[in-house]
Amino acid sequence: MEAYPDTIRQRLLYVLEVVPGPAAGGLLQVSCCTVTLRRDGGFGAPRAYAPRQVEMPAHYLRASDKLILRRLARFGYGAPTLDRDEDPADLLRRIVATGRAHWAEVIGPVVAEAPERKGSIGWVADADGNQRAAVQLDPGLLGFMLPSPGMRIPPAARSVRSIPACPRASRCDCWRHRPSRPRRRPRWPPNSPAGCRSMRSRPRRRSARPKPCADRRGCTSA
Repeated sequence: MEAYPDTIRQRLLYVLEVVPGPAAGGLLQVSCCTVTLRRDGGFGAPRAYAPRQVEMPAHYLRASDKLILRRLARFGYGAPTLDRDEDPADLLRRIVATGRAHWAEVIGPVVAEAPERKGSIGWVADADGNQRAAVQLDPGLLGFMLPSPGMRIPPAARSVRSIPACPRASRCDCWRHRPSRPRRRPRWPPNSPAGCRSMRSRPRRRSARPKPCADRRGCTSA
């Protein structure tokens, strides 16, 4: 956490929240805003701060803010999700280390990093009946997707915890005892030769055409 001189009353805050995503648990999104410190120690009205504004940085930005904003600015406009970065876990730790990362809103709890927790992999069924692997979390934890290692945030404490993946996932019991699924025969269109073996193996029959007679009198012989 970098100290501010007493003459600087502005702060850059990072607001973290989980948004729906393609994976179970959603994605972690970060929004940037600036606030002014009031005399009572609270925050004034927040104003959005686009990461691309780092090209002409404000005087109250710290060195850590400039590095974080440059990485976020590569994702274009809007509030980016951290999974788009090359090293999302490192970027998240840098944001949390500023001491100005808040959960869900500006006046939300300050996010802090907590010790690692061990996780396990289980199988869950989707709405269409497909089985997929998912990390089993302790009660009270909120999960979101980040490339290795994954992070989890307890909703009460709002502390970030890393759950390392199993290095022998292919030989774990949870993978060996995957629930069996009935095999389905592919349904091919009735006129599709790619799915019908009988059509490929059975030769086509050509109709015998009548041959003209040698004396060309118009008669035909089979």
